[in-house]
Amino acid sequence: MTRRQFAFGLAGGTWIALIAATALSIFGIQSFLHYQATPFPFFGTGFIMSDPVIGYTGMPNAEMHHVVPPVYDVFTNHRGGRDSYLGQQAPENIDFLFVGDSYTWGGGVSDEETFVKTLGRRLGASVFNAAEPNYSMVPALLSIEKFADMKPRYIVFGFLAEALPGIFLPCAHKTALLCRPMAYLDRGPIGLEMRPPGDGQLYSSYVRDIVFHHSFGWRDIYWTAYRDISLTISNRTRIAREGHREADSDWRSDPAWHVLGLRLLVDEMVKKASSLGARLIFLNISPSWVSGADYTPPREVMEALEEERNSGRLLYVDCVPLLREAAAAHGIDHVRIPGDGHFTAAAHAIVADEIAAAVITQGAQR
Repeated sequence: MTRRQFAFGLAGGTWIALIAATALSIFGIQSFLHYQATPFPFFGTGFIMSDPVIGYTGMPNAEMHHVVPPVYDVFTNHRGGRDSYLGQQAPENIDFLFVGDSYTWGGGVSDEETFVKTLGRRLGASVFNAAEPNYSMVPALLSIEKFADMKPRYIVFGFLAEALPGIFLPCAHKTALLCRPMAYLDRGPIGLEMRPPGDGQLYSSYVRDIVFHHSFGWRDIYWTAYRDISLTISNRTRIAREGHREADSDWRSDPAWHVLGLRLLVDEMVKKASSLGARLIFLNISPSWVSGADYTPPREVMEALEEERNSGRLLYVDCVPLLREAAAAHGIDHVRIPGDGHFTAAAHAIVADEIAAAVITQGAQR
């Protein structure tokens, strides 16, 4: 090698090192500002983990503390269900299994204030809260099988009409452009078919490394680089690919498919409950009436429920009229947490009383 070639090679290596150092510095500054300098509104271990069948489910023996209004704590028991304190053992057998999304889970309030625990106190019954934030009706259905060994007498599904289109979505939520996968319905050759969730390990790793309590380090820089490089490339590829399927995606907004999906899932919920010797309680807690909309359940909901209600295999409990009356009498903040939208403790008490009354009445009629 000549002296000139050596000098050129040395200069080239210096430039590569300089570029690498500059990129590392940029990612380091970005990661500090994005992940460390900006405080998260909660800390703890997290409370969900990936699940190959459902998409994600409750993390056993976990905790999360929400430190900005609404301030509340989240703990889970050894089965991953929400509970009142850390380390609690879930009952082996239960009277009520609750499935649904964050309204049933109890976003914004303590576990003792949820209608799940309030109902347990009202009836002196054992309860288990298997609901999770952002669950659609598909993972709610699959949750029944996951906790079937607890042999519930009643299975309570908290229904929100506004969340019905979510049954067709493969992502429950996105954090930093990452998908939190969940099972969903899709069109198949013979109608709607249930699809398994995507791989949730990437999302879980991100949440573990970044979202919950941690010290600033190399993982922050790694996720910044991943976000800026890998996700940018993959999202551009996805947008280009999905641009050719825009017309095909419109079916997910078609009310006719919503009706088919709802009927399919209601039927499957009733079948699963019956196979366990349990009664399904379809709980209407849709908050659409807040914006002035008619609080009467959507027509497709009532049509989907009619046959099962007539057969006696399903108990329909509509909490919306009483929630609306309470809001009219005391103001909307009496039943909805300001700035958050979830139910207040007062609203949870109303829902619990409605379920208790329906169960007692149904028991007296038998």
